[in-house]
Amino acid sequence: MNSTPNPASKRLIVLIDDEPSVLLALKLLLGAFGYEVREFAQSQAAVTYLTDGGACDLVLSDLRMPDPDGMGVLEMVKAARATLPFVLISGHATAEDIKRAEQLGVDAFLGKPFSPEQLQKLLAGLGT
Repeated sequence: MNSTPNPASKRLIVLIDDEPSVLLALKLLLGAFGYEVREFAQSQAAVTYLTDGGACDLVLSDLRMPDPDGMGVLEMVKAARATLPFVLISGHATAEDIKRAEQLGVDAFLGKPFSPEQLQKLLAGLGT
């Protein structure tokens, strides 16, 4: 049996981060895991894409970004697409940030730095 993923069945992750080096590194890592990635360096462009019904199986967003920040993105996306899995990543999250994200419906929170294995396990646990 061939275990190579069929490109037509690849899951699409929308990746949002305002730091180009982080965006590129995560895009390459997710691609190596077999995901398709649509990346956004500007969070408002991602919100527009997602709230207009753009294709997506999961959102992976940085927390600390220019307006809207990851919390704002989470709030707007969940208001439009409540069941879309959403993961926030941050190296500077506070307990209040995590609590607020949970209230807004975040599916997971991943602290930076994280290993490729941690990310892969998290995504697998969310069914992507």
